[in-house]
Amino acid sequence: ARHGVEPRATCFFEDLARNLAPAAALGMTTVLVGAHALEADAPFVHHRTAALPPFLATAIVQEP
Repeated sequence: ARHGVEPRATCFFEDLARNLAPAAALGMTTVLVGAHALEADAPFVHHRTAALPPFLATAIVQEP
C-alpha cells in the first residue's frame, strides 16, 4: 500500500520457494525460477521455470 502497488496486478519472481509465500498471501502471482523450480510443489508457487528469459518471452500480461 505504501508504494501504490496492487498485489493482484503484480508478479513476484524468486529462486527460493519459501520466499514466494508472503507474496502469494498478499495476492501476487508467483514464479519460481531456477534449476529445481520444476520439481517444486508448494501450493503458493503459481508458475515454475528453469530459466527466466524464455518464460518472459512467452508470458501473457493479463489485466486484473
